Amino acid sequence: MKSTVPQTHAQRRARFGLNVAVSAAAAVVLVILLNVLVYLTLPGRGIFRLDLTATRRYSLAEQTLGVLDRLDKPYRIVSLVARGGLPDEQQRISDQVLDLVDEYAARSSHIQVEHIATSDIARQESFLKELHDHYSAQLNPLAESIANSRKALDNLTTLAPAQAQAIEQLGKHAALQSQDIRQALTHISQLYNTRIMALQQHLQRVGRLLDGPLPNYPGAKAILEAAIEDLDGNFLAPVAGQFEQWARQDQAPPLLSPSTLPRPTAAVPAAVRESLLQIAEQFEAQRKDLQTVVTALRVAPAVQQYEELVTQLGSNDVLVVIGPGQVRVLSVLELFRPAEAGADGPQEVPEYSFLGEEMLTGALVAMALNPPPLVVFLYAGGPPPLGQDGQYLFNYVAEQLRKVGFRVEQWTPQPMTDRSGQNTIKPADPPKPQAGQKTVWVVLPADAGDMNFLAQASSQSVMDHVRQRMEAGDNALFIFGSTPMAQFQPSPVAGILAEFGITPQLDRLILSQRVTPAQGSVSTSELHVDHWPKDFPVAAALGGMPAVFVSASPLLLSPSTDALKVWPVAVVEGSSLWAQLNPDPSRLSEAKYDPAAAPPDGRFIVGAAAEAGGRRVIAVADPIWAIDQLTQYKTVMLVDQRLVSTIAFPGNAELFVNSVYWLAGQEELIAAGARAQDVRRIADISDAGMAGLRWAVLAGLPSACLGLGAVVWAVRRRDLSTPAA
Repeated sequence: MKSTVPQTHAQRRARFGLNVAVSAAAAVVLVILLNVLVYLTLPGRGIFRLDLTATRRYSLAEQTLGVLDRLDKPYRIVSLVARGGLPDEQQRISDQVLDLVDEYAARSSHIQVEHIATSDIARQESFLKELHDHYSAQLNPLAESIANSRKALDNLTTLAPAQAQAIEQLGKHAALQSQDIRQALTHISQLYNTRIMALQQHLQRVGRLLDGPLPNYPGAKAILEAAIEDLDGNFLAPVAGQFEQWARQDQAPPLLSPSTLPRPTAAVPAAVRESLLQIAEQFEAQRKDLQTVVTALRVAPAVQQYEELVTQLGSNDVLVVIGPGQVRVLSVLELFRPAEAGADGPQEVPEYSFLGEEMLTGALVAMALNPPPLVVFLYAGGPPPLGQDGQYLFNYVAEQLRKVGFRVEQWTPQPMTDRSGQNTIKPADPPKPQAGQKTVWVVLPADAGDMNFLAQASSQSVMDHVRQRMEAGDNALFIFGSTPMAQFQPSPVAGILAEFGITPQLDRLILSQRVTPAQGSVSTSELHVDHWPKDFPVAAALGGMPAVFVSASPLLLSPSTDALKVWPVAVVEGSSLWAQLNPDPSRLSEAKYDPAAAPPDGRFIVGAAAEAGGRRVIAVADPIWAIDQLTQYKTVMLVDQRLVSTIAFPGNAELFVNSVYWLAGQEELIAAGARAQDVRRIADISDAGMAGLRWAVLAGLPSACLGLGAVVWAVRRRDLSTPAA
């Protein structure tokens, strides 16, 4: 047996000291490694990143990653967002926005991120001055004209007190016999002082608008123009003319108020006449100076991007995206969509869906569009679809397209009549796309309120123009609906769609029968949709967003082939649907369910897309599904003891905008966030699973600890009982 030699005290101390040193060194190395790992996973340095959140909150969609991989120029994203000391909900929103921005920097070396807290006034002002300098060359003419206008008005306010006093003294001239003119001159002097005080207030407002790192030139210009026009038109011009009349002893009616400025009733002394003419000449000289500066002010070119920038930065919390030659501003409020009505209980605050990735990626894509796509709303007579005239307007969806940089116009090939209804006005030339510019024609009904509008909207001249443009490479979105004329003659729009495997049944209207306690069985053409086809990106991106169709007709689709691809885009489902043949619009509620006209699979296709030979079309058989009245229709719900309004049918506008994106070949703009954060990727745990999880925590973990302790005890007991060799 080998004997052991007892260790000395010094040897034991050295061994223990070495163990402590090694342990300390290992701990230091471990801490360093952990810090390096954390450093490497910080936003902007993302080498090792793992997203374990249920909704993949920190994961970017494939569309976004593709966009970031293709960036070849530097972009900068600056957040002006409040941080710290916020209520829990606002802090959550702020953190989510900042985390998203950091994720972009982590995924692309072409993106630089800077966070500026709204409380950091110095950094914020420095950044705003940088934005101003970005447009300084374009702003110089406007800024110079504003400066000249301010100088002219300042000079006038300097001379005005002496002029007002001179007018007042004339009213007190001893040789002036007319008491009426005396009173009139006193009144003009007081009015002049009042005008100058108002002018000084306007100049102070202008100074406040311009006194900052991002001067509000448009607002200052508007104030100066209005002030000059008011002073010249309502005071200087009429007073100068009146003084000349008095000086000439003119008996013409007074130029100002007859109640205060009478005709001369006695001779005006020569000294007074001379003074009146001198003041009138001074006023005319001032008018000439003001006309010079206001003319320069009017013709100064506006910088639309800068004007939009000033307006958008009025919001406290924004993201500013700076790219090659462009600046875009995204309000934090635009990055969130309220949950659909009824999704939460009346006592619960609804969870907002985060659309930040979609908006931010869309901004990056839009800034890279050169030239941006052209979208033309084509209508066949009647009120224009964009603007304020008419009932059936598409302003909201048009504005959504403009926000991502699309050029949006409207045009009709039909001759129009003037307001008298007698003279014919030749139509303007159609919008002309630039070289290489994608163009999408949105073909609208002439009068969406007329059930017989298709004969007008789909006139042969309109369809001929669309066909010609599609042969040149353009794409089209067709919007139409049922018409009684379809049973007698084919529609021109049906002829174009037939080439793409889409057959509209325009002699039918889809109805649904409902049973109500008050009215019993009632039929309606109002159809709600909240489930969308998953195999087409336009529809798949809508998720569970609700939409409504109020006057839809069925579409029949041909099977897809290698040369022709056809997809359903919008589908209505229900157990009591049928297609009413030649419906009577005035008696829809009385229509009876017809099982023979019901769809075999319980669903009708009301929107479809097709692609053939490089050409794309989308057809929606409802004339008013994208008008402002539906896209902006709001519903009110009780949330946290408060009435909250929200868009009732967000799917309508989203379907329109996504359709135009696809037709313009900009698939990356279609739900760039993939709305993955709206849907949990880990399924809800069942009751049985939850029970098992509870027992695992309550019993499994203690049992495992107990078993591990027993194993350790047995090993130690074995070591102690084994004699040393």
